[in-house]
Amino acid sequence: DGNVELFKVTNDLSETRELSAAHPDKVKELRDQLHAWHKETGALFPKPNPKYDANKPSGRGERRAQR
Repeated sequence: DGNVELFKVTNDLSETRELSAAHPDKVKELRDQLHAWHKETGALFPKPNPKYDANKPSGRGERRAQR
């Protein structure tokens, strides 16, 4: 989705200070590394679940019939 978040977890374990705007060069470096790894390994990125319903408490779509 293009969303980027950057945290320095050694100093901010709760991830309360988002640093991507202050460190665009680091964001680019890490994104480039991720894309290189992705290309090298053929790894798949997760895809959104089309049955996900944020309005349901569990987030799940309709239940399957009981067996």
